[in-house]
Amino acid sequence: MAERRKKKRKSGDFKINLSGQSSKIITDVKNISTSGIYCQVDQPITYMKKVMVELELPVSRKKTSKISCEGVVVRCDRVRESSLECYDTGVFFTNISEKDLAVIDDYVHLQNEL
Repeated sequence: MAERRKKKRKSGDFKINLSGQSSKIITDVKNISTSGIYCQVDQPITYMKKVMVELELPVSRKKTSKISCEGVVVRCDRVRESSLECYDTGVFFTNISEKDLAVIDDYVHLQNEL
């Protein structure tokens, strides 16, 4: 299957908060790009649901940069191979500052791992 993503992605090893009108989910980022994030959550999230995204992106070994933006859920598929209830979830950024996009772009294109 050909890769459909157009933006370069980088594996993540940090927490993310996804919140909607009535819920808040804290989970680990699996990967990130300037267009969105991929994570696994323990409950389904409605397709195209608007969410607030908050994360602290590592920018050096000792420093993080807080990012807050809006996004929409563009994927939420049950992981069938798991004995636990979990869902592969993709969130597309819809309202993010140029400054936060630049921080993500720098993180994704870093040559050396943090």
